[in-house]
Amino acid sequence: MGGVTETYSYQHYLFYTFSFVLIGSLLAATSLQNILPLILPAILLIGFAGTLNLRRLYAFFFLLLPFSIEISFAEGLGSDLPAEPFMIGLSLIGLFLFANKFAVIDARYIRHPITVLLILHLVWIALATFFSEDFVVSFKYLLAKIWYIIPFYFLAIYLLREVTTVRNLIKGLLISLSVAIAFVMISHAGDSFSFDKINQAVSPLFRNHVNYACILTLFIPYLWYLYITSKAKSNKLIYTGFILVFLAAIYLSYTRAAYVAIAIAIGAYFIVRWRLTKVIILTFTIITIAGISYMTIDNNYLEFKPEYEKAITHTKFDNLLEATTKLEDISTVERFYRWVAGGHMVADKPLFGFGPATFYFFYQSYTVTGFQTYVSDNTEKSGIHNYYLMTAVEQGIIGCLIFICFCFIVITKGDEIYHAEIDENKKSLVMAALLSFIIICAILIINDMVEAAKVGPFFFLAPAIILIYGVASGKERFTN
Repeated sequence: MGGVTETYSYQHYLFYTFSFVLIGSLLAATSLQNILPLILPAILLIGFAGTLNLRRLYAFFFLLLPFSIEISFAEGLGSDLPAEPFMIGLSLIGLFLFANKFAVIDARYIRHPITVLLILHLVWIALATFFSEDFVVSFKYLLAKIWYIIPFYFLAIYLLREVTTVRNLIKGLLISLSVAIAFVMISHAGDSFSFDKINQAVSPLFRNHVNYACILTLFIPYLWYLYITSKAKSNKLIYTGFILVFLAAIYLSYTRAAYVAIAIAIGAYFIVRWRLTKVIILTFTIITIAGISYMTIDNNYLEFKPEYEKAITHTKFDNLLEATTKLEDISTVERFYRWVAGGHMVADKPLFGFGPATFYFFYQSYTVTGFQTYVSDNTEKSGIHNYYLMTAVEQGIIGCLIFICFCFIVITKGDEIYHAEIDENKKSLVMAALLSFIIICAILIINDMVEAAKVGPFFFLAPAIILIYGVASGKERFTN
């Protein structure tokens, strides 16, 4: 009887506590005319659910992710609901779990180069935040980075050690993404799938067509994994249908970065299979350094100044592609405008940068008018559209090198683990995670997507999956 009374009292305590917080949050939201206070009870509810079945809760997050909507509460303050409160809740659960069970993660995971570089990346962000030109903005970025890394890297390592768990998570995400695709396609069909209406069609589920295309593109390798590891012909046929639907949706998103990323992923598959990863990375590094050197020496970058009158917005996709090849497309040319400004910013503050998430507030004084376009007033307050350069601007050259090294080590270790693994199911899963990661890295060349709620989680999830099966199989070398 004592046990029943104890449970009864515990449940009542939770009920009254949650009710008190919910009523208080509702009153605060009403008085402030702002829904932000309602995030607190949502986090508490997530935390309580996590104590019941954490793996199901974790999978439920990915089931909800495609339906998360970006909402602005006030000037400079917004959130993806329900994704971001969910991420905060998962982070708190992870911190509580690791604090109570310090040895819950094998030490081999912690001392692995992928984890070491990820922690170093986070530490450098904290250091850059301390020296930031706008501490408040950078500190918010640091907090956001924490609630990406804890749930989708460290908590993933703890929860996703069984292939079946990962497979079920992928299947759940496949269902929810398919529903999101149906929503967009039906909406877009009403406008005859026109290029100039795609952003309207993806709203409100996605910020824009790029956000929509990116999550579909990075998921393709996981969909390929479901196909390749299915034994029944009927299942293979079903997954083939899904692949065709996803590819059609990506094509109709009219997102050039997604097209290129898929091509890169196909090439990367064969590069990994043929054990050419390190050679290609070395070649890419040499070409990049040579290109940057050429641009900076004698101000050669000025040769790429656009013609102001020709850099315009296109309403037909064929015209956009043609303009892109001629470097006359407005979005491409506007990127040059911001990249040039970013280069001058790096030169001005090379050590710690201007501070995380501060590019928009300081870049205008570093721009070169010769690269100006019709949209250079940047009413959308968007970023630099190159995550690697953005990292150099906001975290300094060292911060950028740490991030690039993290990306390279994930790819090279993923290659090693893939070839060392004997189990074909795990081998295919490692390849899927590796290709998904490469897709995101490719997209980051012309976009800032790591902090996007529908892309960022997968950027950290992929390295976790790669590391899990490297350690679990005992094939990974930790002395490197």
